[in-house]
Order: sequence, then C-alpha cells, then structure tokens
Amino acid sequence: AEKALAALATSGVELVECRLDVDLDDCAVVGLTIAMAENLPALRAYFESHDLHFDPHRIAQALASPDVAGIFAHLLGPDAPTAAAYADALGAVRQRLRPAYERCFEACRVDALVLPTTPLPAARIGEDETVAMGGRRWPTFASYTRHTGPASVVGLPSISLPMGVAAIADGKGLSLPVGLQLDGPAGTDRRLLSLAAAVARVLPPTPAPP
Repeated sequence: AEKALAALATSGVELVECRLDVDLDDCAVVGLTIAMAENLPALRAYFESHDLHFDPHRIAQALASPDVAGIFAHLLGPDAPTAAAYADALGAVRQRLRPAYERCFEACRVDALVLPTTPLPAARIGEDETVAMGGRRWPTFASYTRHTGPASVVGLPSISLPMGVAAIADGKGLSLPVGLQLDGPAGTDRRLLSLAAAVARVLPPTPAPP
C-alpha cells in the first residue's frame, strides 16, 4: 500500500491525511444488524419473484460454508435482530456515521478516501472462520470486511483495484493479491469510476498465478 501511495504521489496525485471520526468496530456492529435484519426478507422477495417456495430452514441445511451456515443459524434463532434493533441501526447511520463521512470529505476537500481493501492479503483455503494477524486469530469475515463494510453501510460509492501481491510471512515464498480501495462522497459514482480508471494505470499489474 505504501508503494502504491508513493506511485500515486509521483504521478501527481495530492495525498491528504484525513481524520475520519468513525469507530470501525461500531460501524461493523451497525452494518451487521442491518444486513442480518434485511437478509431473510430480501431472500424471500427474490424467491417469490421467481415463483419459488421460500424455506429458510431447508436452505440452512444445504449450506456448505461454515460461516454462512452460522449466519443462517443466527437468523433463525432467538437472537435474530429485532425491529427495534434494526431501527436503531438505521438511526446510527443517519445520525452518526453518514455525517462523520460528510464532515471528513468536506474538511479534507478530497475526491476520495484511499485505503487497503483488506487488512490482510487474500485468505487461504481453510481460513473460513479465523485468520492469523498480529500474532493471534481473528474472525475471518469481520477482518476482511473491516475496510469495505463502512462505505456500504453509509451508502458511498466504493471500488477496489488490484495493487499487486504481498509476501506471506509463513507462506514459504507465497505471495497473494492485495487491493487498494477508493471511497467517494455520496452520489459521485461516475466521478469515482473515472478516478479509479486513472489510478489503475499507475498501479502495478497483478502477475498471473503460478
């Protein structure tokens, strides 16, 4: 990521250090509540639009991914998000999270926020539930959505570009792809796509897998 930022600066991009007054852990909790509350209604609507019978328990039994199966178990259990929790989460987006992003863009006068797409290179097979980072194990889903989730929750255009590969400390020479993420202000989708096209020309090409 540092190499990518240096390449952008060399090409004429002005990099501005910004302070974003958003707690990523809080944003993750809010986003998870919203996603959980909207999951089954969205699936039901999809099934009904295709004239299919919607049976969430049957779907849960057919799931092969442990983390997705865990999500469905939560949705079908007593701890599923309530209507009140869903309303509180939407209120948090409107009252805290979205205004914080708006203040950041306005104060820093930037076209986009730039950050690594994920805190880690791509997860390896078998790292479905936990992944190693900083000497301990962390939940895989939460780790890999830590940077990508907030823009989705707040409603900002966001794009990820390949920025090369990174060596894995215990991977015996293995290198895995990493991404550079751009988040733009609300309603600037076309401008962000144009910006991303320019940025992509500066970033190194991703080598073909061995």
